[in-house]
Amino acid sequence: MIGEKADAIPALVDLMRKGNARGKRDAAIALFNLSIYLDNDVKTLATGTVPLSMTLLTDERPSLTDDALVVLAVLASRVEGLAKIQKTCANPVLVSLLRCAASSRAKENAIAVLVALFRNRGNDIVNEVVSIPLLVPSMSTLLTAGTPRAKRKA
Repeated sequence: MIGEKADAIPALVDLMRKGNARGKRDAAIALFNLSIYLDNDVKTLATGTVPLSMTLLTDERPSLTDDALVVLAVLASRVEGLAKIQKTCANPVLVSLLRCAASSRAKENAIAVLVALFRNRGNDIVNEVVSIPLLVPSMSTLLTAGTPRAKRKA
């Protein structure tokens, strides 16, 4: 398996950090696929995937934002990944993406990460996120015009 190779995941993270746009996208997609397999979680998280993905959320290229979000959505479904995401300033960025992301896929994954944070931190994060401007209108838009998955999460 690719994830068992000692340098595979660090090399993908390095490509995601330093590569050209196509290389970053390919690396993010590969990391997403590797992250689905539970045994790769520790390696994926240890190489700085979460902070790097958070940085790419503000990239001007929507495709990179989409790919970074899908990686975060998978990692948010795991306890260790969620803990790493909580250490970042993810909430305002994720709420902003609910409103401004170019694709419905990005909005869907942003709400998926927020829901994982809500489930884990409960009222602490709900109180924090509710104070972010434009959250309610963004959620309303998802409820009426989002994908079926985004509507469920919203």
